[in-house]
Amino acid sequence: MSKRKSDIIVIGGGPSGSTISTLLARKGLSVTLFEKEKFPRPHVGESLLPFCYPIFKELGVLEEMEKRFIRKPGACFANQDGENEMTYCFNKVLDKNMSLSFHVRRDEFDQLLLENSRKNGVNVHEENRVTKVNTDDKICKVSTVDKSGAKLDYEASFIIDATGRDCFISKSHKTLQPLEDLDRVAVSAHWTCAEIPAKLRSGSVRITYLEGDNRKGWIWCIPIDTDRVSMGVVVDAKYFKNKINKLKSESDNWQLSYYLNELKSSSSIGQIMDEMNFSGPININGNYSYRTSVKYGEKFALVGDASQFIDPIFASGVYIAMKSAKLLSDSIYHHVKNNDTTKIKEAYRTIEDGYKVVHELIKIYYDPASMNFATTDFSKVDQKSTFGAHNDSFALIHLLLAGDFFEKGSTYLPFLESLKDKKQLKKWQNLINWEEHVSKEKHNDDSCGEAFEKVFQMM
Repeated sequence: MSKRKSDIIVIGGGPSGSTISTLLARKGLSVTLFEKEKFPRPHVGESLLPFCYPIFKELGVLEEMEKRFIRKPGACFANQDGENEMTYCFNKVLDKNMSLSFHVRRDEFDQLLLENSRKNGVNVHEENRVTKVNTDDKICKVSTVDKSGAKLDYEASFIIDATGRDCFISKSHKTLQPLEDLDRVAVSAHWTCAEIPAKLRSGSVRITYLEGDNRKGWIWCIPIDTDRVSMGVVVDAKYFKNKINKLKSESDNWQLSYYLNELKSSSSIGQIMDEMNFSGPININGNYSYRTSVKYGEKFALVGDASQFIDPIFASGVYIAMKSAKLLSDSIYHHVKNNDTTKIKEAYRTIEDGYKVVHELIKIYYDPASMNFATTDFSKVDQKSTFGAHNDSFALIHLLLAGDFFEKGSTYLPFLESLKDKKQLKKWQNLINWEEHVSKEKHNDDSCGEAFEKVFQMM
């Protein structure tokens, strides 16, 4: 078997792997990336956050994304029957360019990022499955098998695990730990339509809370193209198992039966379904929330979902993956050049800070008794309807939903605790000067939808 050498080996070609590969190659390191599949390949997670915007710009893919993908002006949270809903528009707190995020076809999006890695000098090997990793010796060794069955060995100074929920290194090291309070299962599929259903035409991702039966769940609706919508349902793993055990005895097509039954449990979602046609296929994703107790060592580091994954209720997955890749790229470069893991440790502190904030926000969402995203209007205090009068204090929740949760734990964690007591909300007024992000433009209440409609008409 032949051996090949590089400074860095990256396992996995998703958003975190392609991002960190590109950034390290630009710093002058030789980077080899192995991806077990052939891109494009289907994947869940089509709704992105506005704080991805500067990363796309740095990678050099922003212009292409603006040409190719649907824009996302905000997030709409609704209760199960759809009678109550709230839309959080990013242009309340972000400037004109950054306030429109993206909905993407993940097969196209991931391929765009991977091809960008190639353009930046990364040696990309698709359809190459990594079978073994050794980081105990002075030189790291990686064994692979390509699509023809040929076995190849590679060497590098450092290995980055970007294998997503495959968690290659964590599983081999047996360091993976479940997050028991967020054990969820997602079932999803695509739908086609002549035009986007009326309730989704604002372009915002629609999140519908599911009540009762210990579901602890929600439904997502994402307009990912002018004629295509992604719809998925996320529920507690125990609830899912109980439901499918019964369905398996009644139907050979239990996946579809379960999926449609859960969607139809919401009358408002049922109305959206009536305007579309099921396209499929059904995708089931379990083991939704976990972390690893060992995130890095002298010869390896875990990035993105290979390190930790939490419930995607706020569409944080791709942003966390790409942001953590950016944060780790500088520190890994420093380590390779100076044999010093200090900066890697610092980067993981920042990444962990972000996870803590998102985790707390998720727990609040699943406890609507403390705060209901579908009925709590953060533009109102004591029944006052003017958002502008409380812009500084209630910009916090909009910024969180936009993705501003890294390096801000000391601010956001106490704020999230206060959301459990609505009487405490007033103290956040004028807390922070948000001039770095807050748009100077004035927007009316319909600006979220108007912003999307302009983009939608151009597609």
